[in-house]
Amino acid sequence: MPEPLPTKLETGANKMSVLLAHDHKFRQVARMLYSNGGLGNDILARYAGYFDAVTVVARIIDQDRIDGKMSDIVDKRVRILSFAAIGEQMLREEVRAADVVIGRLPSRIGLRVIEEAQRQKKSYAVEVVGCPWDALWNHSLKGKLAAPMMTLLTKKAVKNAPNALYVTDQFLQQRYPCRGNSVSCSDVELPETDEGVLRQRLERIRGRDPSQPLIIGTMAATDVRYKGQEYVIRAIAELKKQGVSARYWIIGSGNTAYLQSVSEAYSVTENVIFVGSLPHQQVFEYLDKLDIYVQPSLVEGMPRALIEAMSRACPAVGSRVGGIPELLDEECVFEGKNVQELTEKLVSCARSMEKKAVRNFNKAKRSETRFIWDSRNDVLSANTERI
Repeated sequence: MPEPLPTKLETGANKMSVLLAHDHKFRQVARMLYSNGGLGNDILARYAGYFDAVTVVARIIDQDRIDGKMSDIVDKRVRILSFAAIGEQMLREEVRAADVVIGRLPSRIGLRVIEEAQRQKKSYAVEVVGCPWDALWNHSLKGKLAAPMMTLLTKKAVKNAPNALYVTDQFLQQRYPCRGNSVSCSDVELPETDEGVLRQRLERIRGRDPSQPLIIGTMAATDVRYKGQEYVIRAIAELKKQGVSARYWIIGSGNTAYLQSVSEAYSVTENVIFVGSLPHQQVFEYLDKLDIYVQPSLVEGMPRALIEAMSRACPAVGSRVGGIPELLDEECVFEGKNVQELTEKLVSCARSMEKKAVRNFNKAKRSETRFIWDSRNDVLSANTERI
């Protein structure tokens, strides 16, 4: 395995730069750029730690205010460029000036930058963080029309890439294979886990009063239906019919009107609590109060929220999409939209929470920073060795 890339301060070598391209939306408020977890400071810091200069070509949206989940982009080594504003000539110049080019896929901007890197015969890498077919097909009618072409273009780009990094172990590799060098590395990076977390979880499970409601939770945006919270709400109604008392905590920003209407239609409004958006430092406090975490998505790459829940030794259930089956035991995975199966999995999980807590806590260790960097070194080193 290649050694970790040294910083320029350690080597005294010439400065090196990276150009990262993705469709991510940065929000601009009063000339300050903000982002969410999709491409926030935590991810950009990875590149700033390797390279002296980081340039990101993405989308910039002007708005009046930010919400509590966004973190401003403050690292002076990171420069954000609007794809719509720079034009083709500047894009070509940016690709030419960069030492390393990385296209984060699926994304139209990523594909365009990869195309330009190929034209200039520059070494580049792709980061495959999601499945365009699933994302577009489950989004809208317009998405269904775009899904076939975007999937074809992504398959071609990944297949011909000299270096590829996948956030899953199997799912994305099987759908979008690469003929070049490839490694598997979660996009989720966690600090080293504390064994005390597991001890506290086991004490909580053993001391739980069975007469109290089962606390189930999901962390996801509330205004996109492919996150699947409506199916958990319906499962809560099924549990209620079976005499199982449960509460469903939904954390996430966005309009909740649709999900509220679902809870009303199934007569579980008193069982469904809309927590809203939480600052990231409060997320673990929320997870520690759950009995079972549910990831009911119809579309996923490698879900950060699920891995964070597992790192808190939280028993979990998830849908059979993206990288979720790679994280959970088969007995904890259900077919998306299948309310009956989801209900059965919740009941089963509630009966073996100690076992699931230990298993999930140990599984989440793979996302600790010390392991994540080992895998990322492979792809970044493969590119820099050519310079």
